Amino acid sequence: MAFAEVHSRVNKRFNQQNFQSLQGHENLLVKYTQQKIAKVGWRPNSKGYSSHENIFATGTWDELQNVVNIWNFEKGTTYQEGKEPLINEPQLVTSVPHQGGVTDLKFLDDEKLMTSSSNGSLELMHYSRSRQELQSIFKWKNIHHSQSKSCPCTGFTVNMPNIITVGEDSRINILKIDAQAPVATIEDSVGGCSINAVTCEGISEFITVDSMGRLKVWDLRQPLTKSAKVMVLSGEQISLQCIDQHPNQPHVAVTGSHDGSIIIWDLRQDRYPAVVLKAHLSTVWEVKFHRHFPNNLFTCSDDGTIWHWDGSMITTTTLPTSIRNFSDTESIANKNPWLISDVIRNKIKIASLAPHNKLPINSCDIINQDLLCGTDGEAIMIAQDLLLK
Repeated sequence: MAFAEVHSRVNKRFNQQNFQSLQGHENLLVKYTQQKIAKVGWRPNSKGYSSHENIFATGTWDELQNVVNIWNFEKGTTYQEGKEPLINEPQLVTSVPHQGGVTDLKFLDDEKLMTSSSNGSLELMHYSRSRQELQSIFKWKNIHHSQSKSCPCTGFTVNMPNIITVGEDSRINILKIDAQAPVATIEDSVGGCSINAVTCEGISEFITVDSMGRLKVWDLRQPLTKSAKVMVLSGEQISLQCIDQHPNQPHVAVTGSHDGSIIIWDLRQDRYPAVVLKAHLSTVWEVKFHRHFPNNLFTCSDDGTIWHWDGSMITTTTLPTSIRNFSDTESIANKNPWLISDVIRNKIKIASLAPHNKLPINSCDIINQDLLCGTDGEAIMIAQDLLLK
């Protein structure tokens, strides 16, 4: 996206002071793959591995033969006598075919990788670092379907012993490892719309978002005939596409919508979101809090942008006086500043990390100071050494 276009969008949605950078991240590495990347995910760090060695997985879509790839990325620069220094690029370790496009992808630990598919299936794989192999362990076939035809499994979340999948068939499946059939299926028939994403909240609860703009909280301890809570966007029904939770305060959830908005929810409330931010120009495909620096949020969009939202300036000293003087039963420590609209609009800093990219960025994941992205431009992008506070 050209500088002028980004500049125009900023003026319409945020004050100019919100944007730290319109020129992109200075340490952005681009690796062309000749495949459209639907999903990306870093492998969790393990003890004994070099801090400079990062393994990640990518999954493709819209290819004649979709694949799941494992990559090794040795950060740094290679020096050879008499030659220009070369910045290290990700190297392909192994590749396996994947039936259908990859709709979601997550490492469960440093050896187990799970993927969901546009053909309605879910697959668990094992990655062997020593043999550099990726092998299928177990597959749940056709768990999402409409009448006799399969339909996409749009996402999943894992909180052992439960695996929860959602799909375009309005179904929610509760699975167990080594059990082929779902142990429970919820048919969320009200509205009959696609359920687009799911995440866990605690041991027994999970959250779904759907194409009617609803966020639903479900409790596995209660009868699953209906959700425990339904929250909605007021006004028009705008599809919610993705969700993530604040790692330290899981009652704070962030969703991305079809119209490019970022919506922040306080799950302790009854009905409506706390903050709605007009952000990207098109569908937000992924939202990610940094696990260890939750003042940092990352969002990627169909408009080709990837944004770093730096909330480190949001502290109790910058809260409005009415909030700082808050003396009700809820302590100030529990008043997460991400939930206060005026604070976010005035104190948040945003960096557009790849403003010259034009094709959709479908997925992002962050580990340490390195942000990984997958694009429709048949490229992997890594924004390295981000400043996190």
